[in-house]
Amino acid sequence: MLGDVLDAQRGAGSRSNEAWVLGLNVAPRMYQTVLLETLAAGRALGHHRNLVVAATGTGKTWVAAVDYVGMANRAGAPPHAPRGDRAAVGA
Repeated sequence: MLGDVLDAQRGAGSRSNEAWVLGLNVAPRMYQTVLLETLAAGRALGHHRNLVVAATGTGKTWVAAVDYVGMANRAGAPPHAPRGDRAAVGA
């Protein structure tokens, strides 16, 4: 079942995992793409509380940020900083 959802996500082609950081187009590494696809597949199966476990320096924060922006875009809402961080980012 999870494999079917992952295959459907890969074939969709409508989702971009690229991110613009400081004016640079940053594409995920292969293992980050797998993490993003696995998160999306889990969400499609009704699992909305997920934990990404990976080694130090593998880009877990980047994966979380790209996943969050993708979720916000699919929901039609602009992404924003969490309430506690808004003062720090000037919002």
